[in-house]
Amino acid sequence: MSLDLVQGPIATTDVFPNSSAAGDPIIMYDTFDKKWVHIEFGQGNSLSLSRSTTSSPLFTDAGGDWENWNIATQNFPDYPKIGIYKNYYVISTNEYGDGSRLPTSYIIQKSDLSPEVNEVELK
Repeated sequence: MSLDLVQGPIATTDVFPNSSAAGDPIIMYDTFDKKWVHIEFGQGNSLSLSRSTTSSPLFTDAGGDWENWNIATQNFPDYPKIGIYKNYYVISTNEYGDGSRLPTSYIIQKSDLSPEVNEVELK
């Protein structure tokens, strides 16, 4: 059996500019906002978070565009996972720093993510 690709393969750095392309990407569908969400670790101690502007995951003019954010973390955020709730993204990571591993969680309000601001600082 063979499958016809609709699109791809596509390098994550071609679509998600904050991506490190080093691994652990996750793409999920946000049923509340009818958009696709992509997360992976970014450059250095950061997460790359992206959200489609339409309900289409395709990376074309017909499919829409993607908003991208770089979220600085205190340590390297390995194995990021994301949960999607009505008003929030819940992100968990295994952060490595000073020779130890610390399971870490972040809750980000969706309305705080502006397409005009690509760098997000967690307080």
